[in-house]
Amino acid sequence: MILRRLCFGLIIAVTATLSSSISAQPVSAQPASAVQNVPWDQLDSGNCLVTKDNFGFTACPKGDLAGTINVGLIGDSHMRQYFAPLDYLAYKYHWRVTYISKSACPVGDASIFPTGVSSASCKDWNGRLTKYLAEQPPFDLIVNSNSSLVTHGNKLIGAAFAKTVTSQTARGTIWLTIRDNPKPNNNFLACIAKNVANAAVACARTRAQALTPADVLVPAIKGLPNVVIADFTNAFCKKVCPPVIQNTVVYRDHSHISSNFARKMVHHLEDAIPARFKLPALLVTQ
Repeated sequence: MILRRLCFGLIIAVTATLSSSISAQPVSAQPASAVQNVPWDQLDSGNCLVTKDNFGFTACPKGDLAGTINVGLIGDSHMRQYFAPLDYLAYKYHWRVTYISKSACPVGDASIFPTGVSSASCKDWNGRLTKYLAEQPPFDLIVNSNSSLVTHGNKLIGAAFAKTVTSQTARGTIWLTIRDNPKPNNNFLACIAKNVANAAVACARTRAQALTPADVLVPAIKGLPNVVIADFTNAFCKKVCPPVIQNTVVYRDHSHISSNFARKMVHHLEDAIPARFKLPALLVTQ
């Protein structure tokens, strides 16, 4: 546990050092290497997820296995992109984490989940998720995020999502959904390479562009009991949404955020977590 904390601290320190050196020579003219310098998702190379077109279901134990707070990380690749900072918080606050994910598959109750979303296996996976959640003790906290490029404004998915959420919050679980991140221009890497120092301005999108399609799942559960919405849009966008913030390339591709930027989101994530799940270790174990 101590080693993991030190490793995360080292990553932050190295990032800070690189940031300082980059200040003198703004963003690399080869931004692809900046995006790919570390694995963006440590779990994509393992067996802790179901890929887009595959059938199956897996629930992986992560975090502090002796932890006293039971947390589920449930969602698609847009949840997985926050794994590194959430894993750090899991060790900091002694969360026992269960990691459940399927690529390009929004969470939703299988009984009303629409067919033809993403792949034929998505509805099946949600059926397995519904069954799994019903058979397990309730999580203390579920952290979730889903790609708006998959939900694409489909209100039927929103209704299925709300049914899953209410089934869990009725059991006492706090459900925290992260509003999906803004999206860059498809050619943002080439634009950064071309504009370098001016990339944050020249390659930016308006908020309206970057937040299209809208995340339909957030309004479907907003205001429900035991629901927390974490909206990090202001961390990505001010008046516009740039692909480079403080010398860090924000995105890995046209949809996902980069590893480096995800790590910079740790304090935003920590602030979004309800206080009851951030008790000092001595208080948690009493």
